[in-house]
Amino acid sequence: MTDEVWERAAQIYAELYVKHFTVADADILIASFCILNDCTLVTENGKDFENIDRLHFENWITA
Repeated sequence: MTDEVWERAAQIYAELYVKHFTVADADILIASFCILNDCTLVTENGKDFENIDRLHFENWITA
């Protein structure tokens, strides 16, 4: 984890807080890492990530 990942995670947390969305801290860090590294997150639990802007994710279980 880099400082940039932590800073982006803090921004994501603030954006979600203003919108009254709650996401686990670990999920925010995962999302931050994926956004900064231009990765697609593969998860079965898209509900936790759907409110995070600029995050691309896929569910390969239901695809």
